[in-house]
Amino acid sequence: MATASSAPPPPQGQVSQRWENAGTHLTRYLPPLVADKTDSRGAKVPSTLTVIRDSFLFRVSFGSRLATPDLLKQLHEQLAVHEKRLADLQQNVRSRVSHITGEHWPDEQPFWELTLERAINYEKGYIEFCQTAIDRLQPTSQ
Repeated sequence: MATASSAPPPPQGQVSQRWENAGTHLTRYLPPLVADKTDSRGAKVPSTLTVIRDSFLFRVSFGSRLATPDLLKQLHEQLAVHEKRLADLQQNVRSRVSHITGEHWPDEQPFWELTLERAINYEKGYIEFCQTAIDRLQPTSQ
């Protein structure tokens, strides 16, 4: 049996065909979540699963394919990126939103602030995810 390292690379186009087949295979097992549905008129109804296009989270979902030190390095890099974004949202964006909406669009201010809070909570969640993953993967010193 050939191992992944000794197998020849797939012919051009074969990889994308494998991904298409994998998607078809998954939709058989997860139809209520990801399969496209149609209404009585045949119009497509959006999936109930939110599509998140985050290449880092995709890599983490296949983390067993990476060496743990490499995955930890990527987790630390992502942690730093999202900590910086959170700091920017809390320090710079909040003051600009308050100034602009308060001065020019006072009726819109609550909605801009809600959107900002959602962005802040997203970054906090991402940071928490990275920290949890690092804690679980980091070798413990005993």
